[in-house]
Amino acid sequence: MRSLLPLLAAVLTAGQAAAQNSSVYSAAVPPSRDALDRLNLRTEWAMNVPLDGRDDGLGLVQVANGDQVFVQTKSGLLVALDAVTGAKQWTYRYPRTNANEYPVAVTDKFVFAVNVTNLYCFHRYTGLLEFSYDMKGAATAGPVADKENVYVVLGTTSVKAFRYPQSIVYPPPAKPGDGKTKAQPGDPVPLNPTDIIAGRYGVPRTNPLQYQPEFEAPRIPPRGTDSAADLSNPHRTPSISALPRVSPPYTLYREVTTPSIAVLTNLQQPWRLHPEHQKSNQISPSITVVGSVAAVTELSSLRDRPVEPVVAWNLRTNRRVVGEPVLSDPISSLAFPQVWLTTDGPLFYSVTKRDKTAQVVARTPADVAAPGAGPVAFGKDALLGYFPLADGTLWAVDLTAGSGETPRIEWKANIGGVLNRKPIPVANGVYASGDHAGVAFVGLKSGEVEWKTENFADRFVAVNDEHAYVRDRRGFLLVYDKRKVDPITKRAEPLTKLDVANFTVPVSNDQTDRIFLASDNGLVICLRDAAAKYAKPLAVAPLARQKPAAPAVPAVPPKAPN
Repeated sequence: MRSLLPLLAAVLTAGQAAAQNSSVYSAAVPPSRDALDRLNLRTEWAMNVPLDGRDDGLGLVQVANGDQVFVQTKSGLLVALDAVTGAKQWTYRYPRTNANEYPVAVTDKFVFAVNVTNLYCFHRYTGLLEFSYDMKGAATAGPVADKENVYVVLGTTSVKAFRYPQSIVYPPPAKPGDGKTKAQPGDPVPLNPTDIIAGRYGVPRTNPLQYQPEFEAPRIPPRGTDSAADLSNPHRTPSISALPRVSPPYTLYREVTTPSIAVLTNLQQPWRLHPEHQKSNQISPSITVVGSVAAVTELSSLRDRPVEPVVAWNLRTNRRVVGEPVLSDPISSLAFPQVWLTTDGPLFYSVTKRDKTAQVVARTPADVAAPGAGPVAFGKDALLGYFPLADGTLWAVDLTAGSGETPRIEWKANIGGVLNRKPIPVANGVYASGDHAGVAFVGLKSGEVEWKTENFADRFVAVNDEHAYVRDRRGFLLVYDKRKVDPITKRAEPLTKLDVANFTVPVSNDQTDRIFLASDNGLVICLRDAAAKYAKPLAVAPLARQKPAAPAVPAVPPKAPN
């Protein structure tokens, strides 16, 4: 008997170790065909995101639109996926691992991401890094961006607007056969591509497009000059000249020579001086063959100067900012576009995007429980934003309305519970959810709750024309028919359900009708309704129409919020 005890102990130890190893990741596998047929769903694609060992895991899945999906891992890997096929487009690994994952901001050209104190800008479909910038503070929410600026919350009480560099636009080539034999008065002056690049990467003290440098006249040292005088500036790089004599001290006396053309070792952008041990040396070239002599002054320093954004403004707040800001006008066509901020108290307010002037201060009866969402077109002259409160009330506020202490509120919907999740706007309404609130659909025009789930089914997943997909606290994916609702209680009953408890990374698709399931083991699955009409992704996010530009200057702004 005693001889069996060590064996039993070894078996128990091995079993405990196996159990611990099996609990590192959830045992998520793609749903079976029969299970999906029961929900009238089909699998579009499935892929595994590479993880960095057993300590890594999937952290965040974000649907940008019908073209792209962004995935972030705990080890700091950012992956861009094709939303239609699931194919990997590009990846980038952050220098800091195991940091908070925040959603990225997407424009038509760029993707902005934050990693602790760094702001990154990538070209959207190639993944090329445009810049990496130290913001001098840690980000506490995801960035939001428009055509000019990117806005980031730093340290919970600071909001910075960074004006990022625009893409280099080269002048179009001359069209053959235009009938012009010579330049006519009033014709635009063509710009040399070298000048355009020099203005982006060169020394910022001069503008190569406006400043024409002058070259130094030949220097004739007087007789008797100390032989070491010409070495007072050790970083001057002499050109290769045919000297009339080579006897010491190797100087020119009363002789005027024509400076030769210095040949640089490398003119590749951004004009780095090689080899590496000389990259910090500063040289002053003579007439350099770069296609244009207008950029010679800009090339006087060949040390690297990376592309960086410019701080447009920095706003300090008295309350902690919760979540990412809401932009009233993402395409910057309004006369006075605004940035709306939510705080950890009964307060949200807006500032102008150009100069951070306070515009509207809204004090609410309960705390703002989650970040706002919008904008959504409402009528002909309003753009709505949705703000959820801790008392279960959802406010619809005009994001472009005037100036003053009281915002223009279109409606208030009483849903119940605690609305501590970001609202999901769609074309004809908004989905609001939170603890003990379930998921409720509120009509855009009426502001009334049109249907609502049970309180324990409180996480929005996706929606199409006929069905809404919601996840409950037990890990089931519930399918609702939006047309079947109790006319009195407004309660909706699920048609069917699927156990997806092993998919531990929740994904709310606020852009298309696709259903995304994600697990911490790296598995990402895209599902859709099996009907033929949904073969192509259906966009559900509303397109905000722009309010006409206000001709008048707004009233005197109120005092800064306390």
